[in-house]
Parts: sequence; structure tokens; C-alpha cells
Amino acid sequence: MRREPSLQAEPTDTSEARPTSAPSLAPTLLFGFGAHLVIAAIGMLVVPIYLHLLGAEGYGLFGFYVVLQSWMLLFDMGVSPAVARQLSRYRAGALEAGDAVGLLKAAELMFLAGGVAAAAIFLAASPWLASHWLGASKLPPREIHQALQLVGCLVAARWMAGLYQTALVGLEHQTTANTVSLIGALARAFGSVAALSYISATPVTFFAVQAVMTLAEAIVYRVILARAMPGAAAGQKARWGLLSNEFRFAAALAASAAIATLINQADKLALSHLLPLAEFGRFSLVVSICSGIALVVPPFAQAFQPRLTALAAQGRRGEFTGLYRLSIALIIALIAGLAGTIAAQPEMVVYAWTGDRDLAEHLAPVLCAYALGAGVSSFLFVPYFLQYALGSVRLHLIGNLIFGAAWIPALWWAATTHGALGAGLTWLGGNLLFLIIWTPVVHRRWLSKAERAGLALSGWGRVVFLGGLLAATRLIDPRALDRPAALCVLGAISLIVMMLGMVSSRALRAYATDRLGQWRAAS
Repeated sequence: MRREPSLQAEPTDTSEARPTSAPSLAPTLLFGFGAHLVIAAIGMLVVPIYLHLLGAEGYGLFGFYVVLQSWMLLFDMGVSPAVARQLSRYRAGALEAGDAVGLLKAAELMFLAGGVAAAAIFLAASPWLASHWLGASKLPPREIHQALQLVGCLVAARWMAGLYQTALVGLEHQTTANTVSLIGALARAFGSVAALSYISATPVTFFAVQAVMTLAEAIVYRVILARAMPGAAAGQKARWGLLSNEFRFAAALAASAAIATLINQADKLALSHLLPLAEFGRFSLVVSICSGIALVVPPFAQAFQPRLTALAAQGRRGEFTGLYRLSIALIIALIAGLAGTIAAQPEMVVYAWTGDRDLAEHLAPVLCAYALGAGVSSFLFVPYFLQYALGSVRLHLIGNLIFGAAWIPALWWAATTHGALGAGLTWLGGNLLFLIIWTPVVHRRWLSKAERAGLALSGWGRVVFLGGLLAATRLIDPRALDRPAALCVLGAISLIVMMLGMVSSRALRAYATDRLGQWRAAS
């Protein structure tokens, strides 16, 4: 098998000043997690309010929007992550300023044209979706049509915002990007609640507010990005040739994203058709809870992906491998604390969130399966970071193709015959097989024997230890607790598991000791 681009430093353009010092990893990561934790908390807080004000069917439309937003990744064609990687290389000195600006402008024009086209197609298709795809509903057909039309505009605005946010992360402006994301989440949440409470508690009102706030967020991202790019190259025209040069890498990313979207969203899409809209709305609560687990990934990607890419471009192999080991250790601890706690006490989680014991008992088995699946799926992004930084995602694509070919038919059968629980168990099983079988293949391809030494054993050892601890928490009876007590117990379990996961990792202990020594030396 031919080896893809190696860790050799590329020629550096020294004719123009560029930012060379990267922000410190620990503060960037902590702020990223803090911002996404607040965003997750906002989501957890407002979802029961949305459900109360909109009703199960109105919230089902919101769940359908979340599914569509994920499917928009198919139209990205791998361009935004490819652009972000090149901007990281620009920071590392391996790409000229004019090329960086030209590449970004070409991507922006492509996204703008695609967003307008996608919104127009969705506007035209909304009547068919309302009458033929979505399950039975008591909402007026006209109201559903109008809400779906606003959903099309909202998806397009979110798509543009995603490009600008990804570009800022590539430039290692993660803190700025996270700040804008946090403010946008606050504006959408409180603006929607206020509009539903004081104007009209309808899906049309809800999606109108969401669309306006998301468009404003995209504009803010664009203004900040314009200031972050090199001023001397501001007049640079779109460089379509550079974009086409990224075609091979972008095409592999696009194909991987398409398969990943099919894998992660096919069950939601199938259930949106198979379940009545009210039942799909209740299932969307499970999706919302598990989206909190998925929020672990963005701060990881923002902190580790650009740094790994820069180290790869500069040929700093030892630091590259050490950072990769650190990312594995950290994500195991965080996923165990979040996904593990939810999977161990799903009934307690739903009750603490909604106050409805009947709903908690109804959703608990489905939530357990989906929480475990979300945890494994989130971890699988880490070996992807390794391949992304080295400029070759071929193995990631091959693995996803094999996985998707086997999993999607199984998923459709499971969802049709066993509903949401069957879909969740199938998703969990598929992700576990991918982790156990394919991740070692990736490591053998890109890491030497010495670099792999002890990596799998230490990781699985911590998983078994933390899994046993979480299993012991099943002795706590959720029906014996009121909502405040349930929240406290869940928080305590999550924090204890996270801390034990961190202190049991040699890589994390060494990193913490090193940072403490640097702090003492500086002070």
C-alpha cells in the first residue's frame, strides 16, 4: 500500500508576515469545552420548554430540522474541512497568504451558490414532505408547509455559518469561534422562547426566529473571518485552481462525510417516516440528549485537529504522536463521564430533565442504546484526526464504505420491525464493530510499532475500569429520587467518572505535571 504524504516540513513562504505562535492547547480546550457545555446546558434547558409550548408534533418538526441539518453535510463535498486544513498549513508556514485567501473565497462562492440552490429546492419540496414523508399530524397543513419553508432557509444559513466557523478554527481562532457560537445559541434559545410565549406558540414563529438569528450569526462569523485573514492579500480573487487541486483530498472527505451522514442519520430519517409525528417528537428527546454527548467532538476538533496538522506539516513526529496519545486519553475520560452516565441511568436522566416519570420509563431503553452508540461514535473521530492531519483519509473512507454497506440495510430492517430500540441497538453494534476491527488497521497504517506500544491495552483497560464503576451505579434506584436529587446524583457520577478516567491515564498525568512545571517556572 502506497504511503500518503509524510511528516516532512514543506517549503515556507517568508515574504509575508503570518501568525506563527499557536494558542496554548489547554486554555483553548478548556474554553471550548466550557462553551460547548454551556451550549449543551442551554439545549437541555429549553427543550422541555419547546416541547411544552410547541407540543409533541411541533417539536417533531424541530427534530426533523435537526436531521436535515446533518444531511446538508452531503452538499459540503469535503470543501470546508479541506479549506480548514490548508488554513492550518498557512499558519504553519506551508502555504502563501494569497493562496489561503483565494482558496477561501472560492469555497465561499461555492457554498453561497449551493446554499441558495438547496434552499430553493427545499422550498419547492415542502408540500410533498408535509403530505407524503412526515407521519400523521393534527397540525394544519398550511402551517406545516410554512414551517418547512422556513426550515429550508434555516438550513442554508446554518450551512454558511458552518463554513466560516470551520475556517476560523483552521486559523486557530477557536476561542473567537466558540464565543460567537455561544452567543448565537443564547440568542436562538431565548429569542425562540420569548417569541413562542408572547407572539405565537406555532412552529412558524419558532423557525422564523431561528432563521433570523442563524443568519445574523453567519454574518458575524464572516466579518470576523475577514479581519483574521492576511490584509496584504485582501484583493486576491477566488482561486478556483487551488480549490480543484484539493479535489482528491476533498472528495475523500466528502465521500467519508456522506457515508458518516448515512450511518449517523439514516435511523432518524427512517423513523421520521415510520413513526407518527408525535412519537417522533418524543424520540427527538433522545436525539437531543445524545447530541449533548456529540458536543464533546467540536472542542476536540478545534483544539487538536489544527495542532496535529501543523505538527505534521513541520515534521515534528514526536510531538505529533504525543499529542495524539493525549487526545485518546482525554476523550475516553470525557465520553465515559457523559455517555456512560446517561447509559447507566437513562430513566433518571429523562426524569431529571422533563419531570415525567412515565416518559422516562418509556424512553429509558432507547436512550441507553443511543447513549452508548453516541459515545463510541464520538471516540471514532480521534483516529480520523490522525488521518486528516496527515492528509490522507482513504482508510477512513474504506472503513465507512464497508461499515455503511452492512449497517444501513440492517438499520432499515431493525427500524421497520423493532422501532427506535432496534435502530439504537443496531447503531451501537455497528459502531462497536468499527472500533474493534477498523481502528487497529488505521493505527498499524500510520503509527510505528513503538508508537502503538501500549496504546490499545491502556485504552481498553481504562474502559473496563470505568465501565465497571458505571455498572455499579445501577444500584441507585431512580424512582427513589426527586428531580433536584436526581440532578445532583447524575452530576456527581459524571464528575467522579471523568476525574478517575483522567488520573488513571499516564499521558494526562504527564501533561498536567508538565503544565504545572511551566506555570511554576513562569511565576
